[in-house]
Amino acid sequence: MKRDDLVHAIGEIDDDLILQADAPPKKTNAFRGWKRWGTVAACFVLLFAILFPLGIRLAKRNAVGQGLTYDLMEGIVPRQRSGIPAPITNDAATAATDFSVRLFRTASDGADNALLSPLSVLSALAMLTNGARDETLAQIETAVGMTVGEMNDFFLSYLAGLSRGEKSELTLSDSIWFRSDGSIEIDPAFLQTNADVYGADAYGAPFDEGTLRKINEWVNEKTDGMIPSLLDEISRNAVLYLINALSFDAEWKQHFESDYVRTGDFKTGSGEIVTVSYMQEINFHGTGTYYLADERAVGMYKYYDGEQYAFVALLPNEGISISDYLASLDGGKLRSLLSQKQQPAELRVKIPKFEIKYETELAGALAQMGMTDVFDSERADLSGIGRSPFGNLYLDCVIHKTFIAVNEKGTRAGATSALGIYGAVADAELKEVYLTRPFVYMLIDCNAGLPLFIGTLNDPTK
Repeated sequence: MKRDDLVHAIGEIDDDLILQADAPPKKTNAFRGWKRWGTVAACFVLLFAILFPLGIRLAKRNAVGQGLTYDLMEGIVPRQRSGIPAPITNDAATAATDFSVRLFRTASDGADNALLSPLSVLSALAMLTNGARDETLAQIETAVGMTVGEMNDFFLSYLAGLSRGEKSELTLSDSIWFRSDGSIEIDPAFLQTNADVYGADAYGAPFDEGTLRKINEWVNEKTDGMIPSLLDEISRNAVLYLINALSFDAEWKQHFESDYVRTGDFKTGSGEIVTVSYMQEINFHGTGTYYLADERAVGMYKYYDGEQYAFVALLPNEGISISDYLASLDGGKLRSLLSQKQQPAELRVKIPKFEIKYETELAGALAQMGMTDVFDSERADLSGIGRSPFGNLYLDCVIHKTFIAVNEKGTRAGATSALGIYGAVADAELKEVYLTRPFVYMLIDCNAGLPLFIGTLNDPTK
């Protein structure tokens, strides 16, 4: 091609480009532009999907290096069960009630103002049971009175049935804390089951002072400040904690009138006479307070707002000690007694205002109930939880703390449990229940007929 022809051709191309630049954009070009941007956006999304999990893993690794806590439940999503869980069976409710009575009888052992939450302990034990195997599992099931499957079914039904009223509320929370330095490798199946049934959170942490603070902060939050801390220290041998926290807050269906609060004498378990403030009321038929009686005790049954929960007090007859009375009770007898509450034509009650804080170690009591292998470093089989390169996993401690305050308005109660894993007919006659000497009391889930708390009051001034 000659030089002049080449220049002419280039000029024509320039004119075409100018005309195209001046012309309005074609729809096809716009579509192609959006397509290009869509492709770029898709690439960013794909890149994010690849890098984000990697970033999470690096953040976890960095968190461990800095002594921070991270959520182990990432990727462990509670599986949704089809349909509504079946109601709690009478056999399961009786077994849970029987465990409650036996645990309190074994653990209280005549202690002043003892207070346990068997439901809190049972929840923590049920989580543990999901990781127990062979003889260790069999011993726990025997001590509790339910198989691991029955425990899981019981809590699935119980937790599904919890409801929040305007003036009454019960909450249960569970968490799993494990040492993140390689001392234990958690089995994902153990986490999955406890997520499915108990909604448990799980955290990896260095088990240092920061972890101690975080565990106590979790307990304080889940008990609505009633139990500010659970652990005083973390043992160097601890690799895992299973923790339950329970919070109860309810107003009476019918308040005690402040004008009827009077001081009076209370005879303690040791025979000392102390002065206390008594809440008093006179109930006529239909007012919501009931009378209880068996051959060895009389008592009261008073509803909280909404009638889902109730306060029960049982006063052994003169000459019968609290320990003797408790020894005569089992789950079946207690459920039968509660089902036979009466509304006499007139019922007068008198109950001291009180506030109790209590803490205990339950390993000895549970061992007495037949759970021995789980506390033995050699015989324990908790292989369903995971494995540790440093030795066999076993249960070392069962820490339990409780709080209750009973006054004119209602009742607040909290409980927390930590399992430390190392390597009749109404009549017209007057009835009276004056709780002027040591008595047993309970907070009852009325629908399940299940004791949430069981306590004894020997001295309201302590």
